[in-house]
Amino acid sequence: GKFWFNLGLMKSERNKERYTFVGWLLAQSIFNRTKLALDLSEAVFQTLVLDPQQYDPSIAYLRGVDPEAARSLENVHNLPQGDFESMLQLEGYPRGTAREEFVRQGVRAVLVGAVSWQSEALAQGFHSVLDRESSAAYFGCARKLREAVCGEPAEERLSSKRVSLRDVFVVQCDEELRDSWPDLDDALWQVLDAWPLPKKLDFAKFVTGTDRLPLPKTEMIKVELPFFAFSDHDHARLLGTLPQAHTCENLLELPNYWESLLHVRGQGAGGGARQDLLAELRRTLDDRLSFAVANCDTYALDTISHHAGEGA
Repeated sequence: GKFWFNLGLMKSERNKERYTFVGWLLAQSIFNRTKLALDLSEAVFQTLVLDPQQYDPSIAYLRGVDPEAARSLENVHNLPQGDFESMLQLEGYPRGTAREEFVRQGVRAVLVGAVSWQSEALAQGFHSVLDRESSAAYFGCARKLREAVCGEPAEERLSSKRVSLRDVFVVQCDEELRDSWPDLDDALWQVLDAWPLPKKLDFAKFVTGTDRLPLPKTEMIKVELPFFAFSDHDHARLLGTLPQAHTCENLLELPNYWESLLHVRGQGAGGGARQDLLAELRRTLDDRLSFAVANCDTYALDTISHHAGEGA
């Protein structure tokens, strides 16, 4: 299940202060554009955008928080009428209460009544930063607010097998890459789009410092060509240079492998030779990026890819 309020926690001023601080922290994460590594239930965020008196949680939320309680309530629909009427009497419900109403009240008792002081303290801290009206106006629903604080749910993110990083990030390329070397730009994204999702997340971590994807188009990745090569030796060396990243700026610094391949293999390559060279460019990008992403915690700036750099 997902993280939920601690039902066993004793009500005290100290614990209320703790929940108030957590609420403040949730709101601050939005303004600091920092996702929290907490898989909180969407139900936690319902009372941050809705008035508690208007909040009528569904049993789907209860399944995510307490599957056993949800199953118990759902089994009410299978009880013989006599047994159901006996349950109504035992629980203090009026005779004639419909089964749907009994289930609705049961869900509300668990998700609202049982955690009233915790949710009130959490909301107090959150709304000290971002009030309820603004939360509803900015995000519209608890789901969007949860994504802003916690990121996209892991199970949904992993189900998006064909996710493209260009659908998630705004990509800004420098003018040289965009105008002078479009083949390199195209090859870069062909390689990245072909990677499996876990590897794409590793690339996101390499460039941004985190593998938690932001809301679509709320973060930027910049791609620049900062390296220069003049001599034959420079170009051969550049083919073995690994890409670099500066996570404080979400900046990818990419060696111009295409220019160096053209220089080393022959500037006038055309027709079938050009297609072979483009295939080599994609292999080079895949190799150097894969090595950089897999070892970004252990290699320093200007490191050469010795295992593939010579004669590339």
